[in-house]
Amino acid sequence: MRLPILASLLLVTGVAFAQAPYKTQGTIEPGTWTVLSDMNESRNGHTTTYLADGKVLVTGGYDGTQNLASAEIYDPATDTWTPTGDMDSIRFSHTATLLDNGKVLIIGGWNGGFLDYKSTLLYDPASGTFTHGPDMKYGRSGHTATKLNNGKILIVGGYSNISGNTTVVEIYDPVTNTLGEFASLNKGRSYHTATIVGDGRVVVAAGFNPDYGFQMNSTEIYDPVLNTWTEIGNLGTARDFAAAVYVEYENAVFLIGGRIFNGFEYEGITSVEKLSLSGDSWVDFDPIPEPQSYIQAFPFEWVDYDVFIPCMLVPGGTNASGFGVDLTFSGTYAYDFVAASWIEVPMFFHDRYYYAADKHQQDIIVTGGEGGTVELFKASEFIAIHTTLNNTLSLSPNPADNYINITLSAEKEVNNIEVFNMMGDVVLQVNNVYPTQNKIALDIHHLPAGNYVVKASGNNQITSGTFIKE
Repeated sequence: MRLPILASLLLVTGVAFAQAPYKTQGTIEPGTWTVLSDMNESRNGHTTTYLADGKVLVTGGYDGTQNLASAEIYDPATDTWTPTGDMDSIRFSHTATLLDNGKVLIIGGWNGGFLDYKSTLLYDPASGTFTHGPDMKYGRSGHTATKLNNGKILIVGGYSNISGNTTVVEIYDPVTNTLGEFASLNKGRSYHTATIVGDGRVVVAAGFNPDYGFQMNSTEIYDPVLNTWTEIGNLGTARDFAAAVYVEYENAVFLIGGRIFNGFEYEGITSVEKLSLSGDSWVDFDPIPEPQSYIQAFPFEWVDYDVFIPCMLVPGGTNASGFGVDLTFSGTYAYDFVAASWIEVPMFFHDRYYYAADKHQQDIIVTGGEGGTVELFKASEFIAIHTTLNNTLSLSPNPADNYINITLSAEKEVNNIEVFNMMGDVVLQVNNVYPTQNKIALDIHHLPAGNYVVKASGNNQITSGTFIKE
């Protein structure tokens, strides 16, 4: 069964790298959406991907009249969009994933008729061209592409014009430029979510399949080490076109919004469910304030002065399905895990859903969609929540020159140490920390002089402190 053209959404994976300056139409104010230059072509059902140099690639989609094969590049230094090489064919509801080698892998998509592509493409930023990669076993659209910890790409589900909602799972190896078939899903699905979690597993939830009542409530977890899928307890509410996000602070996946069929039409929902990775079961969570579907969600750790506040951000969306009149939102909501509540943060300038977005450091760029152009949200500058965390971390000497000593309370378990500058950029990170007598020595000789924030995280706890580098 084919969904209408207005019933597809692309989810893309964010990547962190050095911050690039942004020149925009006006000044970026703390915690606001800022309108950037328009793309050369309006799009929905397209992709948006940050490249390794801080530029942004968009590909394909639908312009309101026809599907597109075109691609263009955004340069944040000049706030300009420039056409780059076209894809080999029009593509809608495909995926685009940044590889560790700097290239972008384009997978599948729909031609707007009766063809789901089994082909893949590789975009090379150095040449600005697309070349053919290996073909998949079947064509697919409405699938997910998730980068694993080893750099390979897990391709799950999607709709195939040959096999319907497919169970076939393939993995792309960028080193050998090959595709291989791996353990199959237990239930085929499209327009689902796929979320990599802290231990490297991938949680696949919800989705669309008429064989299971259209919207699905099932969840499967993929273990890339064992190459196995494990079904766990069902969601309380079946849904598709939802957003999913892994929050390290909670060691949990949150499934947010989406749509259901109420017997007459599709409608957005407010339901949020939490999957704790320690228990592998879904429980109801605080609902989002408005029904939202066709959305994405992003994890953040916002700086409120010297305090880190773990949050998740959900912008835009719609309460309808594309049938009839849509109620489209410009609102953006964030869940503050310290205050344990949803808060409304600054709105889009344009109502939008069906957009494509990517996260860069603590910033989100959102392109296109139904009712939108291009906007940027700088969460790194968001100073709107004033909460105090219990600080169990001390730093000495302070000011420091070459080394700084971190002293923790005896009961504190630490897995990761991060150092941030005052723009929210990560400038130093140490993983798999094992403190000796609750003390950690960090080499900071390479950091420029200035003010910094240290964040220590572990055992679902976060503590922080500030120091001055001389």
